Amino acid sequence: MKLVCRHGTMPSLPLVFLAVILHSANKADGQEPFVCRSPAIADIVVLLDESWSVGLINFRVVRSFLELFVTAFLVGSDKTRVGLAQYGTKPRTAWHLNALSTKEAVISAIREIKYKGGSTRTGLALTYILEKCFTAESGARLGIPKVGIFITDGVSEDDVLLPARRLRDAGVEMFAIGVKNADENELNAIASDPPQSHVYNVPNFKMLSTIVESLTRTVCDRVEQQDRTIQGSSVTSPSTAQSISTDETTIMMIESTAVTTGAENHSSESEASTMLSTQSSVMVTTGFSTATQGSTTTLEANKVTMAELLMDFTTSKGQQDTCDVEFSPARVIVRYGDPVTVTCHTNRTDFRAMGWEASVGAVRVEGSNSAVWNVSSLTVWDAEPKCYLNFRAPPKQCDKRVNLTIYKLPEYLSIDGPEVIEKGKKFNITYEVKDVAPINNVWVKLYRDGVMIERKHLGQNNEKKPESGNVTFTVSADRKDQGWNYTCVVEFDFSFVRIEHFNSSNLLKVTPYAFDEELEILLVNSSEYIEVGASFNATCVLRNSFPMADIQMRMHFNGSECEVDVKQTPEQVSATATLVQPSNLNGTITCTANMRSLSKSSQRNVVGYKLPKPVLKMPNHAHVGEPVMVKCEVNESDTADVVLYMLIPKLNINETKAAGIPIDKTFNATKSHNNMKIICVTEQRTAAVQKQEMMTLTVFYEPSVSLNTSENTIRISHGGDISIQCIADGSPAPEVTWNYKEEPNVQIVNATILNVKTATSMNNGVYKCQANNKHGNATTTFTLEVTSTSSWFIWVIVGAILLIFLIVVGVVCCIYKRKQKRGSYKVCPNGTVIPNGGLEEIPLAPEQKQSMQNGELS
Repeated sequence: MKLVCRHGTMPSLPLVFLAVILHSANKADGQEPFVCRSPAIADIVVLLDESWSVGLINFRVVRSFLELFVTAFLVGSDKTRVGLAQYGTKPRTAWHLNALSTKEAVISAIREIKYKGGSTRTGLALTYILEKCFTAESGARLGIPKVGIFITDGVSEDDVLLPARRLRDAGVEMFAIGVKNADENELNAIASDPPQSHVYNVPNFKMLSTIVESLTRTVCDRVEQQDRTIQGSSVTSPSTAQSISTDETTIMMIESTAVTTGAENHSSESEASTMLSTQSSVMVTTGFSTATQGSTTTLEANKVTMAELLMDFTTSKGQQDTCDVEFSPARVIVRYGDPVTVTCHTNRTDFRAMGWEASVGAVRVEGSNSAVWNVSSLTVWDAEPKCYLNFRAPPKQCDKRVNLTIYKLPEYLSIDGPEVIEKGKKFNITYEVKDVAPINNVWVKLYRDGVMIERKHLGQNNEKKPESGNVTFTVSADRKDQGWNYTCVVEFDFSFVRIEHFNSSNLLKVTPYAFDEELEILLVNSSEYIEVGASFNATCVLRNSFPMADIQMRMHFNGSECEVDVKQTPEQVSATATLVQPSNLNGTITCTANMRSLSKSSQRNVVGYKLPKPVLKMPNHAHVGEPVMVKCEVNESDTADVVLYMLIPKLNINETKAAGIPIDKTFNATKSHNNMKIICVTEQRTAAVQKQEMMTLTVFYEPSVSLNTSENTIRISHGGDISIQCIADGSPAPEVTWNYKEEPNVQIVNATILNVKTATSMNNGVYKCQANNKHGNATTTFTLEVTSTSSWFIWVIVGAILLIFLIVVGVVCCIYKRKQKRGSYKVCPNGTVIPNGGLEEIPLAPEQKQSMQNGELS
């Protein structure tokens, strides 16, 4: 494991962007959804694509996806926090990390996310998340893992490489989810490595459910790993939980365990050593306090000249042999001029005396098993301190040299290279380092816009005293270099300890340029033939050249400079001028583009032409049967290379002659010639351009009229509806009128349509339609008969009613008589009966009496 202590201006544990789009679904085999039960917590921000291509229905699917994903984590203000941002044309925050403190509140907020639509500006959204959502004000917490999960269904309309790189350089662990039309290369550019576990791409939104388990498990595992890294690299001193920045120096410790720091504060003139635990093995002198942030421990000073003390993170017990002596720390790395303290200790009890031999700070101690070598300001390069011991038993005397390295930050740093370079060309950047020690441990790292691109060794000799050197890097210019700065960092590499130093003012801005595209001249309709005296626009275009701001465009026409309108886009620069074709027929357009000392030009010739206007002579109108005379001609004498056309499509006339010869046609006017188009055309054959004159012939004739029905008598039933249209023709168009018996249920629509609603006998009669123009009139009529209900039909109805009545009466009578014949009868002694409980006695006939006596009467 590495513990990296970095300078404040270098990347520390960053603000982390977490854009999460998570959809969790039950497994097909019926197992419970995955739940992250790790005690590790995270700050999660969801970045949700809401562009038009997503659509409302799919947006709802994503909301369900998010809702189920959140259930996999322990959500709370002191647990995992979840925030959400949306983006289309512009990004916006739905809620911040510190806005919702329970899982239920987050799920409820997810259900309320609104779909807005827009374009797909992913790069802008990534920058927005980094700068707006992962801040302390928004709820981002120090030392908490942060992961980015991003989802989209399309291709970004802006650049994503730089914003995505800034996120990764800031330490963001990015996950990218693509749906449907997402670009695989763009997803890989946004996501962290390796892409196998950080990039997901599904063919449609419903398939999001297939990646839920894998995604949630991976996020959970990565959060746990980040948390272990952060906890493992924390400084043990409780008093050091703050962030301190310095200007130019960074110290990195490698192969770590915990670090303990002293409690005293020291001035820049008198800086004490901060000691490791008694078993630690390295000391680097410093006046720093420490702070933990993520997986990076930063030890920083207010001044570059302050010493830096770091502990080796191994647990070695120092150097042990038969001399039985231990150093605390076992190795010392001290900056020239800083204080240094090393303790020599023995576990033997038969000691007599011990002490330190050194060119500075020598000391002897009697009757103690430890001795301290302490120098307030180490300014001797050959100090070479060693601890000696005197014992009563063999070995009676031994000594041990402490592993001491003295380093010195450079007195002067400079970076040199070209300010302007052609795109694609290689160029050298030279970094000079003066008075640095030990040079054998010094490396120089080249950074471009904060990203290291190369590392080189400054020197190879073992000289302890300060020396000077320089390193040359060879790089290629790229268009992306525009606005980027190159800088170098001096790194002292002591294997397990690295110290970085740089001068923030040592920046080299290299501006690449491209000027290899041809200059293009564009004309209206892409034709070089321009009519003499006519104005036209010409545009000079230079593509794929940069920097645009340095390009100057000029235009000349026949040697005279023109006033141009210059426009710039990321792809091209253009200059447009309005020109007038001269009378000498030909002209030359010259465009010139200049960038710094470079220049290029292009020419295009324009050819002038003359084309006389055609003249069409004919009457505007005629009556049917009258002769019509048409003539097509040119009145001008300059008709070289010009031809004359007459076109009368209705008559299938298409005649061509030389422009000096008129074309004459005569025909008799008919109704079909009304509104007939007649065209006269002149054409310049070389330039393939035309001019034309067109006229329309009006033929007058008297009107005619008809109905939309062929019947002269129209019959409809009483209460029925009818609509009759009067169709009139004539030139000029005739006026249509109706003559009829006016009734409230009769209406005229648009002068030509007669409507009768719910007809009655009052609508019977003759209806007349008349068409009139100045050349005559025409009339047509029809008779309307409204038929009443027939009398026979009435008698049928009456007869049916009577029949039904008689049937009903007959049925009632039958029932009554039947009731009289049946029932209970009382038989009297005198041979009479009383039916149905009545009082009237009915005498029986003799045969009935006999039947009753025989028991047959019922």
